[in-house]
Amino acid sequence: MSSRRVGLLFISLLAIALSCSADPPPVHDTDGNELRADANYYVLPANRAHGGGLTMAPGHGRRCPLFVSQEADGQRDGLPVRIAPHGGGAPSDKIIRLSTDVRISFRAYTTCVQSTEWHIDSELVSGRRHVITGPVRDPSPSGRENAFRIEKYSG
Repeated sequence: MSSRRVGLLFISLLAIALSCSADPPPVHDTDGNELRADANYYVLPANRAHGGGLTMAPGHGRRCPLFVSQEADGQRDGLPVRIAPHGGGAPSDKIIRLSTDVRISFRAYTTCVQSTEWHIDSELVSGRRHVITGPVRDPSPSGRENAFRIEKYSG
């Protein structure tokens, strides 16, 4: 094989490797800024006629744990959240990226005196799944109850 072909093969393989290892694109807020792990955000609906931002609310006749719910009033922003890479990520990378696992927590205090980090929980009777805050009741072997992803919507 000629040295020219080897060089082209090497460049092609390098281009493929670099394209595969590129970071996913960053998530942008409504102002066009990249989401950062060290900032607070409000999760708001695209159409405020259908309610306001996300908040915490008791459910199923119990005071705690608190469920992640939506404000009924479209004028209410709800509570601020902090979004961080699941598993910490590289300390230098504070940018939240599409299609990567993240942890989400409310930046608020509660009367439940527990974590405000979101996780998936299942009702014991019906098996329905909910997003709630606080400690994970029965962790799965994977321990991924608190892993969420932000995906691009193109609808």
